[in-house]
Amino acid sequence: LIERRPSTQVVLTSHSPYLVDAFEPHEVTWCHRDPEDNRVRLTRLDTLPEVQRSLSVFSLGEIWTGALETPPAAAESR
Repeated sequence: LIERRPSTQVVLTSHSPYLVDAFEPHEVTWCHRDPEDNRVRLTRLDTLPEVQRSLSVFSLGEIWTGALETPPAAAESR
Protein backbone atom coordinates (compact mmCIF):
# COMPACT_ATOMS: atom_id res chain seq x y z
CA LEU A 1 0.00 0.00 0.00
CA ILE A 2 2.78 2.43 0.91
CA GLU A 3 4.63 1.74 -2.34
CA ARG A 4 1.52 2.04 -4.51
CA ARG A 5 0.09 5.10 -2.75
CA PRO A 6 2.87 6.96 -0.91
CA SER A 7 0.59 9.89 -0.02
CA THR A 8 -1.91 7.61 1.76
CA GLN A 9 -1.85 7.61 5.53
CA VAL A 10 -3.12 4.64 7.54
CA VAL A 11 -4.10 5.11 11.17
CA LEU A 12 -4.70 2.10 13.40
CA THR A 13 -4.48 1.38 17.08
CA SER A 14 -3.28 -1.74 18.82
CA HIS A 15 -1.81 -3.03 22.04
CA SER A 16 -0.42 -6.05 20.19
CA PRO A 17 3.38 -6.28 20.37
CA TYR A 18 3.27 -8.59 17.34
CA LEU A 19 1.65 -5.92 15.20
CA VAL A 20 4.07 -3.26 16.45
CA ASP A 21 6.97 -5.58 15.51
CA ALA A 22 5.86 -5.31 11.87
CA PHE A 23 6.81 -1.61 11.79
CA GLU A 24 9.93 0.51 12.05
CA PRO A 25 10.22 3.09 14.89
CA HIS A 26 9.64 6.01 12.49
CA GLU A 27 6.30 4.43 11.50
CA VAL A 28 4.89 4.19 15.05
CA THR A 29 3.45 7.10 17.02
CA TRP A 30 2.93 6.75 20.75
CA CYS A 31 -0.20 8.43 22.10
CA HIS A 32 0.23 9.13 25.81
CA ARG A 33 -0.81 11.50 28.55
CA ASP A 34 1.90 13.83 29.85
CA PRO A 35 1.93 13.49 33.66
CA GLU A 36 3.20 17.06 34.11
CA ASP A 37 0.35 18.90 32.41
CA ASN A 38 -2.16 16.07 31.82
CA ARG A 39 -2.24 16.79 28.06
CA VAL A 40 -2.28 14.10 25.41
CA ARG A 41 0.94 13.88 23.41
CA LEU A 42 1.75 12.15 20.14
CA THR A 43 5.39 11.10 19.90
CA ARG A 44 7.10 9.22 17.08
CA LEU A 45 9.13 6.39 18.56
CA ASP A 46 12.23 7.24 16.53
CA THR A 47 12.47 10.56 18.41
CA LEU A 48 12.88 8.87 21.80
CA PRO A 49 16.53 8.20 22.74
CA GLU A 50 15.50 5.42 25.15
CA VAL A 51 13.82 3.56 22.28
CA GLN A 52 16.94 3.84 20.12
CA ARG A 53 19.11 2.50 22.97
CA SER A 54 16.67 -0.31 23.79
CA LEU A 55 16.43 -1.55 20.17
CA SER A 56 19.87 -3.13 20.53
CA VAL A 57 18.40 -5.48 23.16
CA PHE A 58 14.62 -5.60 22.62
CA SER A 59 12.27 -5.85 19.65
CA LEU A 60 10.01 -2.87 19.03
CA GLY A 61 7.05 -4.91 20.33
CA GLU A 62 8.89 -5.70 23.57
CA ILE A 63 9.67 -2.02 24.04
CA TRP A 64 6.02 -1.20 23.33
CA THR A 65 4.81 -3.57 26.07
CA GLY A 66 7.05 -2.32 28.84
CA ALA A 67 10.14 -0.24 28.31
CA LEU A 68 8.22 2.92 27.37
CA GLU A 69 6.69 2.95 30.84
CA THR A 70 10.03 2.29 32.54
CA PRO A 71 12.49 5.06 33.41
CA PRO A 72 15.36 5.01 30.86
CA ALA A 73 17.98 4.03 33.45
CA ALA A 74 15.95 0.97 34.45
CA ALA A 75 15.38 -0.01 30.82
CA GLU A 76 19.13 0.12 30.13
CA SER A 77 19.93 -2.21 33.03
CA ARG A 78 17.66 -5.01 31.73
